[in-house]
Order: sequence, then structure tokens, then C-alpha cells
Amino acid sequence: VLESTSAEEMERLVTYPIEESLQGLPEVEEIRSRTRTGSMRISVKFPQSVKNLSEKIEMIRGRIQVALRDLPPEM
Repeated sequence: VLESTSAEEMERLVTYPIEESLQGLPEVEEIRSRTRTGSMRISVKFPQSVKNLSEKIEMIRGRIQVALRDLPPEM
């Protein structure tokens, strides 16, 4: 299903909800996304001075896992 999902639909159904779930993460400098037909990518930028990067990555994974539960099943 994802391969045929338009960029606009992908953005509305997948990108925005995941981006929203990442808002408020401590020490994040920037959250960027790129959505295309059938795919999307989100980048989270931390300052070079960030401590416990592995902990931050786990926080991101956890928030994405929660967000995935609310996505349409076909996604």
C-alpha cells in the first residue's frame, strides 16, 4: 500500500503524526521531514554537546512506537 500512497496523503497520515509525537523532546535543535510518494524520512538534530545520545535515540524510538499505533493499519 505504501508504494502507491501519494506524497500528500503520506504526509497527512504518517509524517505529521510522527512529527507531532516528536515535539517537545529535550535538547532537540530541529526536526525535519521529507515525504515522497510511498515514503517519508524524519531527521532529528541534536547539538554536538548533547549528553546521553543513546538515551535520546531510545526516547525517539519510544515516541515513534506510540505514534505508529494510531496510524491506519495499512500504513
